[in-house]
Order: sequence, then C-alpha cells, then structure tokens
Amino acid sequence: ELMSMAAPLWMVESANKAAIDEIKHTRIAFDIMNMMRRAHAARPRCVTADAFPQHQIEIDADYERIAMDVVIGGCFGETMSALTMRERLHLHLNDNYNLLNSLIAEVANDEIRHAALAWTVAKWIIARHPRVTVANREWWHSMLTLKQAQNDEGHEHRVYREVMPALIDRLWSNVDRKTDDLSFYESVIQELQSNR
Repeated sequence: ELMSMAAPLWMVESANKAAIDEIKHTRIAFDIMNMMRRAHAARPRCVTADAFPQHQIEIDADYERIAMDVVIGGCFGETMSALTMRERLHLHLNDNYNLLNSLIAEVANDEIRHAALAWTVAKWIIARHPRVTVANREWWHSMLTLKQAQNDEGHEHRVYREVMPALIDRLWSNVDRKTDDLSFYESVIQELQSNR
C-alpha cells in the first residue's frame, strides 16, 4: 500500500521489516505459551501455528482507507501495544524469568519502531493528502476523547491521557514545521522509549 502511494523507499523497507517482525512475534508468543505449558502441565504438548487460510489482498491506493488504517491500527494500536509491553516488562523485571523478560523486551522494542513508523507515515500522508479525514486536527482530538472515555482506568488510561496527547502535539507541530520524516521517526522512537 505504501508503494501504491509512492512512499519513500525507507518507509517501504521499514514496513516490510515490521511485517517480518510480526511473524517473529507470533513465534515468540508460541515460545512463551510453550514455556508456560511446560512449567505448568503434567504432559505438555507443543503448540505450533497451522497453515494460514488462503486469502487475497487488493491494493487500491485508497488514501482515505490507508490513512485511517495507519492511524487507528498504527498510531493508536501499535503505540498502545509498545507501551503495554514495556509496562509488562517493567512489572516483571524483578522476577526470575530472564528469558521471558528478554523476549518481551525484544517485542516491545519492535513495537516502538512500528508505532514510530505509523506516526511518521501519518505525518507523511497528512502533508501530501490534506483532504483525508486524518488531516483534520479536530478528528484527532475527537478520536482521543473517544479513546479516553473507553479507557478510564489503569495503564491504558495513562497512555490515552498523557502519552497520546503529547504524540498528537508532536505530530502536528512537525507537520506545521515540515520536519523531515526520518528525523520525526527517530524523535518518536525516543519519546516512546522514555515512557513506561
């Protein structure tokens, strides 16, 4: 989809790396599940992935749909995933699960890069396609208000009250200043790494 929108090569490469990371995350999830089964079951059986169902993907360069997917799944979804993994890692660092902690840390670091890529792609789309819904600042504030209302306690509450507003402000200030995309990407990674 990024190729259909003539995205810069580094974004396309980063998106491909993120897709490969997601396959790695599936393997890690199965490894963790099998570690837990081995520790708690009398006769544990190894759980593995089966064949993926057949499907087709249509690439249509629909900027509106792609932008919405990037923002909902990437900016909101990947950011929450990254910070939730970091939170879980922080909660369990004192446990005697060194392998588990290293696997969670690996996934968390990947998710931070995925989230930063989503924020960068959103910025890039907004700058080039100002008529898409996500190019409206008010849409972002409405979506944030909705997410805050749906998550009124715990870790998610903190992310939607503290982290997301800062990232949205960073996005729009960089759109306005026309910051280069790679610098913005790196600044979002730093911002997310500094949060727990």
